Amino acid sequence: MLRRWMRYLALATLAVLFALSTLETSIGAEAREIRPGRLVVRLRQGASAPSLDRRSSAVLGEERVDDVLGYRLVRVTSGQEPAARDALRRDPAVESVEYDFVAHALLVPSDPYYPQQWGLARINAPSAWDRARGTGVLVAIVDTGIDLDHPDLVARIAPGGLNFVAPGTPPADDNGHGTHVAGIAAASLNGLGVVGVAPEARLLPIKVLDASGSGSYYDIMDSIRYAADQGARVINLSLGGLFDVSYLRDAVNYARARGAVVVAAAGNDPIQTYYPAAYPGVVAVSAVDSGDRIAAFSSRGSYIGIAAPGVTVASTAWRGSGESYVSRSGTSMAAPHVAGVVALVRGVRPALSGDEAVGVLKRAAYPLGDSSLYGAGLLDAAAAVHEVTTLTASQSTVLLLAPGGVPSLPTTVVLRGGSGSFSTSVQPNGGWLTVQPASSSFASDGAATLRLTSTPQTVGATALVSDTALQISAPQSDPPALTIPVRLIVSPTYTAVHLPLAQRGAWGTW
Repeated sequence: MLRRWMRYLALATLAVLFALSTLETSIGAEAREIRPGRLVVRLRQGASAPSLDRRSSAVLGEERVDDVLGYRLVRVTSGQEPAARDALRRDPAVESVEYDFVAHALLVPSDPYYPQQWGLARINAPSAWDRARGTGVLVAIVDTGIDLDHPDLVARIAPGGLNFVAPGTPPADDNGHGTHVAGIAAASLNGLGVVGVAPEARLLPIKVLDASGSGSYYDIMDSIRYAADQGARVINLSLGGLFDVSYLRDAVNYARARGAVVVAAAGNDPIQTYYPAAYPGVVAVSAVDSGDRIAAFSSRGSYIGIAAPGVTVASTAWRGSGESYVSRSGTSMAAPHVAGVVALVRGVRPALSGDEAVGVLKRAAYPLGDSSLYGAGLLDAAAAVHEVTTLTASQSTVLLLAPGGVPSLPTTVVLRGGSGSFSTSVQPNGGWLTVQPASSSFASDGAATLRLTSTPQTVGATALVSDTALQISAPQSDPPALTIPVRLIVSPTYTAVHLPLAQRGAWGTW
């Protein structure tokens, strides 16, 4: 008995030591990622700005204020961040105080440059270019900046870029990460080195990461808000950090509320969750190789939205490194593939909301299995563009079943990819098919729903089978007309339609 208790005591001791070790590791990681000498403060609604530097000798004063999102960057004595945070939290005018963490470019070192851009072919981008090239869509690249004079990018650079690392200077790259990301998203189709997924999109360069590839959460917050205010339709964030803070989440929500799709690299650590990728509404992109296998480095989890090429991806290089083109790996490389396809889709369907555009990408994705690895599946540019430019119906044929003397149960047909108005007719018209609405217009996402039912039919001893076809005329769509065969079967045996009910607990519903 004593030996058994000693064994239990030893196991319990090991468990406590492991828990303490894990806690110390977590605390140590947080300390290493805190931006020294800075806190992010938000005042309560209606509160006037207090004299923050009077709350603690460690508080030195305000450095910057984002009046739109309501956050203040406060300078504190380096090494005294916890004490300053605790002092400010006691101020009744202060709603929140958080650390300003460091985010990093999510790049994995790769093999030497290969000229083949396998990723474009794998997501079927060339097949989409006859209908969509992202013309005029503003794509914000929040990163280390862009090589502004690179021959494959110079024609794509939009005015209004901003440098948060060295304010007042151009958002020029001094690392190479941002230039590589920009080329994947939108390098020009000009016969030179590489081509981007959306070769006619416009690039808004926003520099928030320094020459080492690191940057401030607060600057990233400001950059997301700035990109949204500049009208960016998609914001690419090939960066991330390990800490969830309210001010970064609020910036993402601000951008989404203004119609921007926020795309982020999922992260390069299979056991870590990265932000902003893990925030609700962000399209978190995992990385796959040329065999559609999840990259060993790619983060995974329930927040993954979609997968894209991210291993040995060829793109533009910052020429200060001595090269013009290079191959790199990382979820940083996967994310701009997705941003580019968002630009393709929104270029041909400008009225799409951000959520509608993301829905198109996810429906078009090729399923690869485990959603914690691949999300909705592998990005497919051609399928996404097809959905928003080609009129299709959710059912190629419709079967209506009815008992004698009563109408059939309603059946819906969803039209996708339409433009403008449409009308319906029945040919040949047997008088038994009802379609609602008879005419209408497609919604902003190019979709419309038709409701089909039959009028009551009486039958004798044998079943009645009737055939007709639903004709859909949509002059502004491609194709401008669709024909959907419809068959009605009226049974003389039953006077009512009986539907089986699933027992609660068996399938979780009725």
